[in-house]
Amino acid sequence: MAYEWIIGAIAIGGAMAIAPISMWAEHKERMLMLEKGIEIKKEKKDILPGLLVASLIFVGIGVGIGLGLWFGELGGLYLIASFVPGFIGVGLLISYLILFFQLK
Repeated sequence: MAYEWIIGAIAIGGAMAIAPISMWAEHKERMLMLEKGIEIKKEKKDILPGLLVASLIFVGIGVGIGLGLWFGELGGLYLIASFVPGFIGVGLLISYLILFFQLK
């Protein structure tokens, strides 16, 4: 089939359309609230839980890939593939700890 790329293009286009549509809907909601005289509260978004979850996911992926390659006897250069998500996770974990103790 010569049209397999259409599915990928639709998926990427749909994913790229989600953010602007969401921002537009939030803007429209805020404008309606202002017109009706409803007070808009600024919500302080807490990124710490999401940062912790992301760091643990990346560390888990790195450890999983590393153990899989280690026990699958594909060590050596292939084992380096586990360092990338592992160190991304460690970096996110360090940034979580820095923010946690700064905001405390």
